[in-house]
Amino acid sequence: MDIGGSSTVHPIRVTKPNIFDVDQLNRFDGNDFDRWQDQVKWVLTSVGCFYILNNNLESLPEITPEIDEHQKKAATVTIAKRKNDEVMCRGYILNSFSKMLNNTYRPMKTAREISDALHNKYFNIKKGTDRFIVVNYFDHKFDPNKSVMDESSALDAYIAKLAKLNIVVPDAIQVGAILSKLPLSWNSYRKKILRSNETFTVQELTTNMQIEVENRSREVNLGCEKANYVSVDLLPGLVKNLSTSNGRRKSLKDPLV
Repeated sequence: MDIGGSSTVHPIRVTKPNIFDVDQLNRFDGNDFDRWQDQVKWVLTSVGCFYILNNNLESLPEITPEIDEHQKKAATVTIAKRKNDEVMCRGYILNSFSKMLNNTYRPMKTAREISDALHNKYFNIKKGTDRFIVVNYFDHKFDPNKSVMDESSALDAYIAKLAKLNIVVPDAIQVGAILSKLPLSWNSYRKKILRSNETFTVQELTTNMQIEVENRSREVNLGCEKANYVSVDLLPGLVKNLSTSNGRRKSLKDPLV
């Protein structure tokens, strides 16, 4: 829009996800209800039908003989849109299910009915498992066969779940938990951090660990290169040694060069 004088209004194009886009999401099979709920909320909001699940959804207008033609036309449009959005909302939800859950909830006629049934079942299950998140966080052990960075990310997932319950875990506790779970091969690194006078946040420790991972990888690569390297100065001695009878030196005292 121009500031001075005339103005031109350019329509805003909104890209809406289609059924193919929904197919790319992980289908809900009864696990990780929160993740599925967030994904479907984004999809339904994007296509403009999430309001169908609103507890305070307004009633549809009634078409009566007393209303004029303008009101009748507006009510007809509103009713048609509501019915279309209801069909679309229900369809997106069912399409996000695994085959088993799709068969279970397909007989339900409205999106709201499906939503309420899911909430009653999986939210109560979630409440029962939430109390174990803290226990699982501290019981989690780093797998020595996996990257420490991947295992550290697994702990972040627990912290995110606790945050949804309004439980804040201080950085000092998170840093201590990460250090205590490092595998034996990281003992020297753990001791170095514990003896340091520096106070680390989780982000700072994660960055420091990533640098340590890269340094270790570089040292391994350098070690392999040195193991495969043969000095030119040793070649004459090696040739002389190999030229002796039976491929052995004549005397143990014979020098290589």
